Amino acid sequence: TLTDGDLYKYASTAVAQRIAILPGVSQVNIYGVQSAIRIKADPAGLASRGLTMDDLASAIKAGTVYSGAGQFDGAHRTFVLLPNGQIDQAEGYRNLIVARNKDGSPVYLRDVAEVRQSVQDERLSRTFWMRGFNPPGSVVVLAVSRQAGANAVEVANSVKALFPEIRASLPGSITLVPVFDRSQSIVDSVHDVQFTLMIAFILVVMVIYIFLGRATDTLIPAVALPLSLLLTVAVMFMLNYSINNLTLMALTLAIGFLVDDAIVFLENVVRRAEHGESILKAAFNSAGEISVTIMSMTLSLAAVFIPLVFLPGLLGRIFREFSVTIIVAILASGLISLTLTPLMCARILGE
Repeated sequence: TLTDGDLYKYASTAVAQRIAILPGVSQVNIYGVQSAIRIKADPAGLASRGLTMDDLASAIKAGTVYSGAGQFDGAHRTFVLLPNGQIDQAEGYRNLIVARNKDGSPVYLRDVAEVRQSVQDERLSRTFWMRGFNPPGSVVVLAVSRQAGANAVEVANSVKALFPEIRASLPGSITLVPVFDRSQSIVDSVHDVQFTLMIAFILVVMVIYIFLGRATDTLIPAVALPLSLLLTVAVMFMLNYSINNLTLMALTLAIGFLVDDAIVFLENVVRRAEHGESILKAAFNSAGEISVTIMSMTLSLAAVFIPLVFLPGLLGRIFREFSVTIIVAILASGLISLTLTPLMCARILGE
């Protein structure tokens, strides 16, 4: 039967130490009750042998101290060798020699004290119940913290991937289960924002079609929109930004901005074509006519979000990725409108 202290020892050595070396893991906090040996001295037994409490404490300390067993010198470092002789069970303490009688016979710790296996704080007890398991049961909780900047989902997946190996090394009476996985809520929220992003894209394309009235005209901003998003994601990758709730929210809000430049350019090309110019000439003249207008629109929209980049404190750290993502998306839209949109107008509208 495993005690609470034994369970803590398994959690510390067989579980926590393996998880702590995984990439992205900052620390593993262990919440449980550690094993301890409780020694209750017998004053009468000590007095009859001429011993004091200080003598007893000194003998226990001397009998359980770590001592170096030498060293191993390698090519680049030296390893200190330590013996594995630390007493960690009550029986070992009971047989500890604390003094000798006048006739030379040993005085064992069991002769002058009561020794029993226990935990560091007997007032503390943790029980845990989860659907599918028999309550109550002793429990040790391990909280895994990720390093700053590490991907929470990747860290959680690497920890869960280690579970089969850890379970194989544990006694059958110990059950290892994840109780709370914060990465799952992150994945769910990211999926929700991705769905919102898709709905926003569809709605924007529908609105463009309603007002432009022709499928060929709608195709140009509909192509410019995902290209602007792809360019934005590429820049985010170069900036080491992850796809999280804030960046996805920024992309969702930026969808309305991303088609503005393409629509303005498209309408100007159509206007010139209706006045008798060929599509190729109309696209070429529009590029020279409204390029400054598109640049001013793009820069003015991007400038609105620049102050968010320089917000101080925690609020600034939270909104920095959000604001930079929107700025990059707006600039990407302007770049697509000045380069690819004229080519698509000349090609698609010409057909």
